[in-house]
Amino acid sequence: MAGNDKLAEKMAEVSRGLAAGSLVHLLEEEIGKLQREVDGRVETQMATGGLTPEVALQAWYEKMAYRRLLKRLTTTADLGRVASEQLSPQMERK
Repeated sequence: MAGNDKLAEKMAEVSRGLAAGSLVHLLEEEIGKLQREVDGRVETQMATGGLTPEVALQAWYEKMAYRRLLKRLTTTADLGRVASEQLSPQMERK
């Protein structure tokens, strides 16, 4: 029974990885655009003398959130790929 649970867990990991991989592919460019928009806002604030520590910190938080989202999706996709590679020999034997 434990073997079936482990197999089901690996299959779910593969499924999550495939979904995350699709999202990474779709979102990567959009997240890049959002990050450039943040940079543009900061540059505008700097040019007009309106850049405050609070505005800079908020921009940093926003960019970090975008990076973390992309990193989390990429990691999930990578884990799914590894799980798929681990399952491949087992599936070929059946």
